[in-house]
Amino acid sequence: MDSLTYLMGAYFHEDWHHLQNSWQGVVDAFLTDDPNTVRTVPDEIDALLAGEQTAAELEDRLAAMGCSYDPAEGYRDWLEAVRDRIRNATGRR
Repeated sequence: MDSLTYLMGAYFHEDWHHLQNSWQGVVDAFLTDDPNTVRTVPDEIDALLAGEQTAAELEDRLAAMGCSYDPAEGYRDWLEAVRDRIRNATGRR
């Protein structure tokens, strides 16, 4: 989960909102800034979501990665949206 940890800690850190206006903007910046790391993130998100964790456990895992974003739709739905945005942008399915 190295690439996902990098995305969470380096892009969704506590000051993410000072750099971008939305989570989509953060992901787009990540796509542009670090295209080599991007490739493995969707698979890492799938692996994370494959586990049977509660919403609180998922939040704790992301916080441990350095994520300070709090999605209104819940972490699972948000991670799926992040994964889909990256896959759409990179043409990977």
